[in-house]
Amino acid sequence: MNIYLGKQQIQNVKCESNMRIEKRKEQGAIGVTCFILLVLFLSGCGGSGDSSQVIQGPPATPNGVNVVISSITTNELTISWNGVANATSYNIYWSTMLGASKNSTKISAIASTSYAHAGLTSGVTYYYVVTAVNSYGESLESAEAFALMDKPLPPGAVAAVAGDGQATLSWNPNGAVSYNVYMASQSGVTKANYATLTGGMAYTGVTSPYNRAGLTNGTTYYFVVTGVNSFGESSESSELAVTPAAAGSLTVSGTVKYEDKEYGTGGFTGKTTYKAARFVEVEAVNATNGATIATGTTDATGLYSLTIPTAYNAGTVYIRALSSASSPISSSTPLAGVKDLSDALYSAAGSNFTASGSAMADISITVSSPVAGAFNILDVFTSGAEFVQSLSGSYPPALASYWQVGSYYGTYYCATPDYYCPFGEGIYVLNYGGDTDEYDDDVMWHEYGHFIAAKFSKDDSPGGVHYISSNDLDLRLSWSEGWGDFFPGAVKAWLGAGSPLLSTTPLMASSVYVDTNGVSGNYFDFGNPPSNPDYYYSSNEAAVAKVLIDLRDIYGMQNIWDTFVSSSVKNATTPVNFEVFWDGWNLLGKPDNTATLNARAILYSADSYEVSGDNTPNASRKAVLATPENHTLFGSGDVDYVAFDATAGQAYTIKTTVLRNGADTVIRIIAPDQVPVANTNNDNTNGASYANNVPSDIFWAVCDSWDECHENGFDILGSSVSFTPTAAGTYYVEVKSSSSRPLSAGKYGGYSLTITSP
Repeated sequence: MNIYLGKQQIQNVKCESNMRIEKRKEQGAIGVTCFILLVLFLSGCGGSGDSSQVIQGPPATPNGVNVVISSITTNELTISWNGVANATSYNIYWSTMLGASKNSTKISAIASTSYAHAGLTSGVTYYYVVTAVNSYGESLESAEAFALMDKPLPPGAVAAVAGDGQATLSWNPNGAVSYNVYMASQSGVTKANYATLTGGMAYTGVTSPYNRAGLTNGTTYYFVVTGVNSFGESSESSELAVTPAAAGSLTVSGTVKYEDKEYGTGGFTGKTTYKAARFVEVEAVNATNGATIATGTTDATGLYSLTIPTAYNAGTVYIRALSSASSPISSSTPLAGVKDLSDALYSAAGSNFTASGSAMADISITVSSPVAGAFNILDVFTSGAEFVQSLSGSYPPALASYWQVGSYYGTYYCATPDYYCPFGEGIYVLNYGGDTDEYDDDVMWHEYGHFIAAKFSKDDSPGGVHYISSNDLDLRLSWSEGWGDFFPGAVKAWLGAGSPLLSTTPLMASSVYVDTNGVSGNYFDFGNPPSNPDYYYSSNEAAVAKVLIDLRDIYGMQNIWDTFVSSSVKNATTPVNFEVFWDGWNLLGKPDNTATLNARAILYSADSYEVSGDNTPNASRKAVLATPENHTLFGSGDVDYVAFDATAGQAYTIKTTVLRNGADTVIRIIAPDQVPVANTNNDNTNGASYANNVPSDIFWAVCDSWDECHENGFDILGSSVSFTPTAAGTYYVEVKSSSSRPLSAGKYGGYSLTITSP
C-alpha cells in the first residue's frame, strides 16, 4: 500500500495478516491484528487554485440510517439512509448480534436509499450498517442502527418538566407508531396498575412533546411512557416525578446512563446492560441559540441536578452529557475525556422542554447511538483512575483519548505527538471495519496500564512487534507489555470485589483478556498460560504477567503497586525491566517468593552448583568434558567458577549457550595459579560489542520474516573461548554478567556451560 501526502509518496507499507505492530504500544489484538494506516485525501486544502481540485475515490460513509417495522404480515423491516454524492449503489450488512460490519451478512447493489428486508423472525433484534459504493471502492460502514421485530423498546431520554399547573413530557422516538402516557399522584405507576392508584390516568396515541394541564401546584405527579406498534405495546419507561409550581427558578434533575455490551471468551454475548455515566459533565443548553446556561456533573449513580437561572423561564432548553469525566472529590479536577478526530468532545442530548418549575430529564444512550462508544471508553478509563486512586491515594493526571467511527488510529498509548498520534499524548482507540475497540475494556485497560506506568513509574519500552508466545523479547518490552497484560485483570479483580455491577465480564476470571473482532473474539488467560517454554522467562510478556498475578494473589495488589512506584523503579539508572521490579520488591522487604518466579523459569536465585561454592575458584568439583551444566547469574555481582582438568598442548573450547531471561555472559580462563590466562576473555562469540546499543535500531538482533526481532534469542549474547594450555593442571572458567550488555538484556539470567576438547 502506498501512502501519499499531497503528491509525495511517503512510504510503502506491507501488511501481514498475523502480525502485530506497535508504534508506541500494541494495537490491542492478541498477536493477530495488522496495523493499517489510514489514507486521507483532502480537497481544497493549500494554496491558490486547489479549492476546485477533485480527488477521485470511494464515496463518503452514509449517515442518517433508520430502521422501522414496515409489515408484520411479512415480518419486514425497512432500512433507510441519506444519499451520498458519487455513490452508484449501496450495500447493507446485517446481523442478529450487536456489531454489524462488513464481516456480517451482505445485501449488495441497492440502487435506492431504502430497502425492505422481509422474512425476518419475530422477537429478534436486527442490526444494520450501510456502505456506499462506486467504481473506486466501498466506503466505511455507517453508524449501526437496529430494530426489534417485536413490540418496541421503552422510550429513551424521557424528560418531564413541571410548569404552573401543568407538566410537559418529552422523549426520543424509538420506532413506535404512537405512544401512551400513564400517570398517578403516587409512585409505582405501570400500564397495568395506573387505574388503581390515586389520580391514575392513561392518555393514548400521543406524541412527544406531550403537555398535561389541569394539575395542582405542590402535588407530585408520576409518569411513565410506552411505545406502541403493530406488534403491541412496550414496557414502561423509567418513572419520572414532577411537582407543578408557580413560576420561579427551574431545577432540572435526572440520570445519565449508557448501554454497555457484555463480552465473554467468544466475544460479545449479545447481552447489554445500562450503566451509570459516572462523574460526567452535564450542561443545560438554550435550544434557541445553543448557549450553555448551567453546568454540573453526575454522581456515582449517574444522577445530576442543575439550577437554571430564572431569566430562562419559559424558554426552550435541553440537557446534554459530555464525554468528559472529573474526580468525584472535585469536579474541577478532570479524570478523562474522549474526543473525536476534530479534537471535540462527544455529547448526548435529551429532548427539548420548556423551562419552568421543576423538571426531570433522563438521558439514555443506547448502543445504536453514534456516541455510545465514547461513553464506554470514558467509563473504562474512569474505573482505571479509581483503581489507581485506591492504591496511591491520589487520582492520575487527566487522560485524553481519541476515538471516532472509521478511525484507523489505535489502539495504543502515545506519549508524544507523531504521525500516528496527531493530537499528542493520549490513548487512541481503534474503530475500523470489523475490529472496533470501544467496547473492548481489556484492550483499553491494557493501554491505560501503559499510561499509568508513564505517570507513576517508568516505562523504557522501545515498542516493536511482539507476540504473546515470544520468549526472547527485549526485557524492556516484555516488562512493559507484561505489566499492560496484568493491569486489566487487576482492575477487574478490584471491581469484582467492590463494584461488581460495573463489570461487563461476569462470566470470566479476571485474568482472562479478550479482544473482540466483530461478533467473535480472541482470548488469553494470563492467570493460566500454557506450561511450555514459549510462555517462560522474563523475556516473555505472558510469564511476567503470570508472576505479577500470582504475587498479587498471594500478597495483595498494594505490595505490587508499592514496588511499581518505588524510587528504585521510578528512578532506575538501568533500563526498567522485570529484574528492576524484582530488585525493588526485595529492597522494600517484600517476601522473597522465588518459587513463584521459578514456576515460569524466571531463575533469579542460586543454582544447584552454588552449594559447592562456585563463587570462588574451587577445585573440589570439576566439570565433565562435553557435558553441559546449567547455571544462573543472580543477585548483586554473582560470579560462577567451574574447574576442569586440562592437558598441556591439547585444545579446549568453552562456550555459554542457551541463554535465558536476558542473560549476557562474559567468560575468561583462570590458570592453576589463579592468574587469568592471556587472551582468553570473551563477551560475545561473534566478537561484536553491543554496549548500550539501542535494540529498536535493529543493528544486531536477529529478526524474522514478521519483523519480530529476537534480542535475547539465538544465543546472540553467548560467549566462547578457545585455548591450548602450555602446562597441565586444574583450570577455571570464570563466568559473570557482562558490563557491556545491550539495553535489551539484563544482569541476571541462566546459561548452559560446555567445555569440549577434540
